[in-house]
Amino acid sequence: MTKAWPVERSVSTLPITWTFNNESGLGPRYLTLGLRVSFAVAGYIVGCQYLQNTADTQPHGMSLYGPDFSLIQGAWFLPSTVAGGESPWAWKARRLRLAWRVEADTLYIFAVSFIGPIYASSSGYLTAADVTVGNVTIKQNDFTDSLGNGLFLYGVFNELPNDSAHNGTIYGIEPLFKPFDK
Repeated sequence: MTKAWPVERSVSTLPITWTFNNESGLGPRYLTLGLRVSFAVAGYIVGCQYLQNTADTQPHGMSLYGPDFSLIQGAWFLPSTVAGGESPWAWKARRLRLAWRVEADTLYIFAVSFIGPIYASSSGYLTAADVTVGNVTIKQNDFTDSLGNGLFLYGVFNELPNDSAHNGTIYGIEPLFKPFDK
């Protein structure tokens, strides 16, 4: 019997209509997608979950950046196989070998990097308000700095996604969070 994995999910629980983007005309290249998140209590990021396409067979990277935009942690993992079924998309979870500690009420950038032109997004989802699920808050796109939310970076693998030209876009990625008390 498999033991349950007690983590809090956020993006995958929201009623989002996803757009599945295929920018294959640009050719395969590195793409990093990021979301600015905070946590109501201290705890750990124990992994990530992302919407994966059946055509996605490349390695992925996961990164956490601090409030000063410096890299705190990074990890690589191979994508898992996605069963075809009715949809070529499925949420896939990847667990870290060592959890990353995060503090309460601190703004982080959580990012997933991969090779390929295919990703899931919902444009403008973060323009109205913060989105909170449990202890995880995905921040609204109203920052006074130049980044905003709905971050991306083309061409460089596992670096800070520092372009928010798609302001307010939410991506099919999420940190898997475990509070200290669980």
